[in-house]
Order: sequence, then C-alpha cells, then structure tokens
Amino acid sequence: MDPIEPGSEVPEAEPEAPPQPPPFPVRMWRGVRGWLAGFALVFLAIVLAEIFKVPIARFEGLLARHHGAVQWSLIGATAGGLLLFVAAAIYLGRHGVSMRPEEVEEMLRKNRETMAGPAAYRRWRYSFYGQSAGRGFDVEISFRQLKEVLRVPGWSRDPTSLTLIAAVAGGLLMVFGGFSLFIFYGPPWLKVLFGGWMLYALVRMTWGLARA
Repeated sequence: MDPIEPGSEVPEAEPEAPPQPPPFPVRMWRGVRGWLAGFALVFLAIVLAEIFKVPIARFEGLLARHHGAVQWSLIGATAGGLLLFVAAAIYLGRHGVSMRPEEVEEMLRKNRETMAGPAAYRRWRYSFYGQSAGRGFDVEISFRQLKEVLRVPGWSRDPTSLTLIAAVAGGLLMVFGGFSLFIFYGPPWLKVLFGGWMLYALVRMTWGLARA
C-alpha cells in the first residue's frame, strides 16, 4: 500500500454491493426440499401411528374419559398464553420507537413479500390509504439472559423484566397449548407428529437452559 502524503485527500472506500438473492434454481430447490421434508415427516408419523396403534388407542381412551377437563384446560392455556403475549407486546410497543408512515409501509411490504400469493400482490399491495402511524420495538432474549434476569433480586418489581418473562411464558403457553389441541382433536398420525415435535422442543429447551 502506498503511503498517503500529508495534505492529500483520503480516498473514500467504495460502498459494498447489497447481497444478491440466490439464483432461481437454488431458491426452487430449497422450497422443494422443504416440501419433501414435510411429506417425509407426515409419512413417518403415519407409519409410527400404525405401529403403535394399541398404545395410541389407550391414550385416546384416557382422553375420552376426561374429555371436558382436558379440553377446557388446553383452551384456557392457549387463550391465557395469547392474552399474556399480546399484553406484553402492547407494553413493549407503547415504550418503543415511533415509526414514520414510510417505515410502516416498508415493514408491511417486507411481510407481504414473505407471504404466498401472486408476485404483483406481494410487491404492490402494501400501501395505506390515508394517514398511518405505528410504534416498533426489537427485543431478543437468550436462555442465558433469561436466567440472569431471574437471578437479579427484585426482578418481580421491575416492569421490563416482568414484561419479558410474561412474553416468554405467554408464548410458550400459546404454542404448546395450541399444538396440544391438535393432539387432542386430531387423528392418530397427527398425535404422533405434534407429540414428537413437542417432545423434541421440550428436550431442546431443557438442554439450552441447562447449558446457559
């Protein structure tokens, strides 16, 4: 590198080019691979449901004997988790950053681009008619941070800590309660599919908390 002489202007660095999306065949293969993995999981669940049909039938009989209690417990857990999560999101939003109308439209445009549907709809149907306003927040919390929050004395009197814990607890209740409803009402293969997913998620979360 040549030395820069005193008094000479420092050359500006060239701006980095924005990352380019992968080619269409790569994107198509990723989508096809995801669908194939989903079909493979469903096929595996159907096979396992047929292999373990006797234990599953006993489990369904147990649920039938306590139908009312199990049903309303799952519905209450899902609804309570949803309300808790929404309340935490509203609190965080009220203490978030104000968004300009252009930022609101940009956020909606990005969300539309991830949805299925015609490309023209995803690209153009994101503008608001009239005035728009919003507030945004960006919160991330890891298992380690969650454990550190719980170790701090007086965390139950801190609104921010309570809100984060309420959001985590509400999200877990909402997700696991909702998937449990599929297990409760669904056919045997759906019980195997969602039951296996919930067991896998519980093991991963327990392992993550233990290692955090």
